Amino acid sequence: MTSEIDPALLALSGSKIEILISCNNLADLDEFTKTDPMCVMSIKQFGQWKEYGRTEAIRNTLNPRFVSSFIVNLEPSVTQHLKFSLYDIDSRSQELKHHDFVGFTDVTLDKLLNYPKTVCTTSKNLRTAGDSRPRGMINITTEILKDSKNKVSIHAQGHKLDKKGLFSMNKPDVYLEISRSIENIVYLPVYRTEIVYKSTNPRWRPFEISLQKLCNTEWDRNIEFSCWHYSGSNYHLIGRKITSLRDMNNQTMNGHYKEVPLSSPKKEKSGKKKPTYTGSLRFYQFRVDLHYTLLDFIRGGLELNLVIAIDFTASNGNIDEELSLHNISDIRDNQYLDAIETLGSLITQYNHDRQVTTFGFGAKWTNRDLPYCFPLTGDQNRYTVKGIKAVTEAYETAVCNLKFGGPTCVAHVIEKAANIAERENISQNKQVYSVLLIITDGVINDLDRTIRRVVSVSHLPLSIIIIGVGPADFSLMGQFNSDREVKLKNDKTKEEALRRNTYFAAFKKDNTNTSANISAARESFAALSMQILEYMKINSIHPNKAKLLRTEKEWFDPDNEKDDMEVSSKLIKVTSSASLSGLSHNGPSCPTCGAQIEPGSNLYSDIDNCL
Repeated sequence: MTSEIDPALLALSGSKIEILISCNNLADLDEFTKTDPMCVMSIKQFGQWKEYGRTEAIRNTLNPRFVSSFIVNLEPSVTQHLKFSLYDIDSRSQELKHHDFVGFTDVTLDKLLNYPKTVCTTSKNLRTAGDSRPRGMINITTEILKDSKNKVSIHAQGHKLDKKGLFSMNKPDVYLEISRSIENIVYLPVYRTEIVYKSTNPRWRPFEISLQKLCNTEWDRNIEFSCWHYSGSNYHLIGRKITSLRDMNNQTMNGHYKEVPLSSPKKEKSGKKKPTYTGSLRFYQFRVDLHYTLLDFIRGGLELNLVIAIDFTASNGNIDEELSLHNISDIRDNQYLDAIETLGSLITQYNHDRQVTTFGFGAKWTNRDLPYCFPLTGDQNRYTVKGIKAVTEAYETAVCNLKFGGPTCVAHVIEKAANIAERENISQNKQVYSVLLIITDGVINDLDRTIRRVVSVSHLPLSIIIIGVGPADFSLMGQFNSDREVKLKNDKTKEEALRRNTYFAAFKKDNTNTSANISAARESFAALSMQILEYMKINSIHPNKAKLLRTEKEWFDPDNEKDDMEVSSKLIKVTSSASLSGLSHNGPSCPTCGAQIEPGSNLYSDIDNCL
């Protein structure tokens, strides 16, 4: 019952708990060598134990400290039974029955926590059924994890390490181990490199480790770098250095590397004031890679500038024909409006003034002299309108005054959108990213020229989303999908796009399956999110300090009762059109996962970091 749950545990509901394992004095089950231990964690479900995960196996040790850990979600409303079993690994078999069983212990997760402390270590004796002999002790350390997607990239080398072995003449077989402090009492390993044999200057392969794993995002927490010699039967500590992430990150480069000295563990134990150094570590790379989400940028004031371009070529069919893709006699059956309202409304939620630049192409106005790529308003001095409803109104007016033509060329459209993006002059303090939404009924005719233009603008804060409508075969458009491993390339200069900046999706004609188009819109927005993050990373732009959303009067027209964005109680409520109603929300939501913003809350603070 909920009333019986510890209120302290309720405060942790949904938290991720990391479980780290070490052992002491394990039973030695090998005749000629020491036990090769591995820990297996199981959870009880419906009265049955089910394996949850395994650590790595460590050779020849009765006192293992495992790098692999277990991460579980805390659910205070249920009793979470855990069992930890130790095995002596004797072969490569994945089946546990082929390995010697050392012992086990079981416990409930709540007994391993000591809130409000974030770290707790519990030691328990291992046992086996029907055997009273000691099997060793297991130390179970739990820590409440802090959310972070950041990583540290490391490339390290030992330098002039002490020799080991008989008369200290042998070059050591060395691996590097990184450990984090547990309440400044003990250190538990979080990463272990491969062994480099017979070298006093071993260089290990570059690797990445998450900030969460390294120090649980605590920049001033002690971490230990230690070099070990493995003789085949024993482990010998060569030297170690205790530092912190902040100190390592701030340390200046000595030429091409950062260098830290290693101290002798024996001299430390002897109590000598002056440490004896046993070599050093050189870090040719020690870089903190900050991995942000789109919402981090949105909270910091990033705005998305939407540009819409609509295909009015003759292949759409005459507007008077029932099967015309531009037929507006029943707007529920118009895929162009569906794409504008579904995807356009998602994007404009992240622009405070909701100004949308609109173009049409592939047609001529019946009574005006306008270029191939013309303003949807029909006014060459006015390309922008306010809000998606204004876009749909401009579309419905334009479609009745156009003579459809051709061909389907979009390079000009991309060039105009690129000019807009370039004029925004994005910077750390001014974060504006442009999105060109092209809606077309067929494969574009200037494909090579379009690809060349896409490549040439890939350095700009611009993404190009192409939505295909109608029954055409869009297979050739798949090359614009951003999930392709191969980047677009200029066929003449062989220049490759700096980054992926395009995405293609096809909208379905069947109106009875609106969920498919909503899914396509969300997938498009997810691809857009990744492209924005890639651009920001390439240009070393990070999120600004989070800002509170303020609803200003100019956000909506108080004289227009049909305005598609109504502001009430600091909640923006999207009410426009049929396709949006399919999203089943009463306010702005995360377009990728659909998380809803509650009334009265900050627009962005309640959205999960799902991007």
